[in-house]
Amino acid sequence: MATPEARIVAALRRANEGVAIGVGVALLGACAYTLADVIGRPLGLAPGGNEEIAGYVMAGATSWGMAYGLLALAHVRIDFVRMRAARPGRAALDLLAMLALTATTLLIAAHAWPFVEQGKLRPVMDQSFPLAQAAAAHARMEAGAHIGKIVLML
Repeated sequence: MATPEARIVAALRRANEGVAIGVGVALLGACAYTLADVIGRPLGLAPGGNEEIAGYVMAGATSWGMAYGLLALAHVRIDFVRMRAARPGRAALDLLAMLALTATTLLIAAHAWPFVEQGKLRPVMDQSFPLAQAAAAHARMEAGAHIGKIVLML
């Protein structure tokens, strides 16, 4: 018979798998919404706001996905060795995998930063508005005719 802790962990794993399906559905929904927005723009039927919605969905999916990957040990590519290691060895291999992931992220950021500084990598800007014209900026976003970021200047 399973211990109460094992039952709780099993229930949390099932819930986490349910969240995985929900995140996948949210990503598909964001893709469909973006497609509707792109197709609807020339027809004047664009719902607008897809950049914001897709941005939030992608941020949520990425942050949750990284946590899910760590929990599911998907970051560990040395399973054969890890399975045979004692608890301290498994912890050390987990730490090594997380450090490798962190190092990879930092390397990508370090190599991308010069392009940002040189202006070769920057967001697409549509229009800037002074804060006093926030309503106009919001109306432009709602119209869905823009391509790129709408910025409020402080």
